[in-house]
Amino acid sequence: MNYFNLLKTAACFSFILIFGLVTVQAQFVSDSQILRNYQSEYQSILNEIKNLDSIEGAEELAQRINDFNNEFAEHRELINRAIFPEDFDGQLFSLREIASATRRNLQIIADRDEEITQLNLQISDLTVRLNRFAAQSDSLQQALDRMTRDRNANAAMVRNLRNQINQYDEFILSVVDSIFVAYDNLDLRSLSPSERREFTLRADRDNVVGHVRSVIENNIAFIDTHSQLSSVDLLQLKATHTEFSQVWQNLGGKLAEIYENQRERAAKVADVSESIDIWGNRLDQALWRSLRTSIEVRGIELQGFSSPATFYDALVAYVENGIQSSIEAGGSEADWEAYENFSAMWHNDFKNNWQEFLVDGGVMTFQNIATIDRKLTEWGLEAQPPGFNWLLIVALLGLLLLILVVIMVTRSKSPAEPAPL
Repeated sequence: MNYFNLLKTAACFSFILIFGLVTVQAQFVSDSQILRNYQSEYQSILNEIKNLDSIEGAEELAQRINDFNNEFAEHRELINRAIFPEDFDGQLFSLREIASATRRNLQIIADRDEEITQLNLQISDLTVRLNRFAAQSDSLQQALDRMTRDRNANAAMVRNLRNQINQYDEFILSVVDSIFVAYDNLDLRSLSPSERREFTLRADRDNVVGHVRSVIENNIAFIDTHSQLSSVDLLQLKATHTEFSQVWQNLGGKLAEIYENQRERAAKVADVSESIDIWGNRLDQALWRSLRTSIEVRGIELQGFSSPATFYDALVAYVENGIQSSIEAGGSEADWEAYENFSAMWHNDFKNNWQEFLVDGGVMTFQNIATIDRKLTEWGLEAQPPGFNWLLIVALLGLLLLILVVIMVTRSKSPAEPAPL
């Protein structure tokens, strides 16, 4: 009996031991499976991030990461022991950051593609407008040539020409805004090599550089075919060229960056820069010639000038010579007349009509204008003829005396008593 009980006890003990071992083995298998599932899902998500190609895919991936967190968060301690020194929360945070950065890049690329699409539509529209303006310019020039003998008609055509210049000026500025600013805002450095190649092909196919150059060539032709342009017209065009040139410096470098390691296309960018210089030189020749004529018509002889610096020096030299002449002569009628002549031109033409375009076109600065204003005031003081102030005082006293005499005579004639019948 004792032997039977002992055998029964041994059997129970063996059963408990075997059950425990099976339970432990099952638990071990379960933990291993959890870790394998975790590693497999984690790696799958990483691979999906690398292959993301759309905003919709990025949003779906964000939801998958949330599901991944919900599935394995309760096994955090088990996972942490297996991936030490990393941990579950750190890897989850890393997944979310990488996915978020990838989504931002995809959004940037999508926005960039939309900008480029809109930009190309604008370029096409601007090209049509450019051709229309060029046709109007040619027809207007032909009409001017036919009607040079009719002063009234010619004056009307010149007014139309000036209106066209204003429209043309606004058109050029719209090109600057629509093409230059848009391309300058593109973050080209964020492009991958494959994206850069795709963008280069697209930019070349749409001939962005060609459109920009056509604007410049039409401006050169516009200047060459319109000899009737006044100084203020040319100053307006000079301001437009200055803005165009400054913005191209940024855009040209960006386009050169697009066409990196492609000599032919980089040469196109350099060719546009050269065309801008030709435009500027042609415009300067017409501008300096027109300014010289406008000033000489007023009887003012300046020393030669062919640049903003020499133009400013010529104006300063003329005023300083006037000051020196007035000091040596002690003031005279001739000095005063010369001062008034230059002062009238300076205030009526330079200050009232030209100042905005002089500054915008880089011909003069506000400091240059203020310097000439100060020197012109000094010239006016030195050029006054002798006795100028005394003559003015005497004239005022004479006028006052005349007024007093008139008052006294009027009072003396007023009747103190009724006149006899």
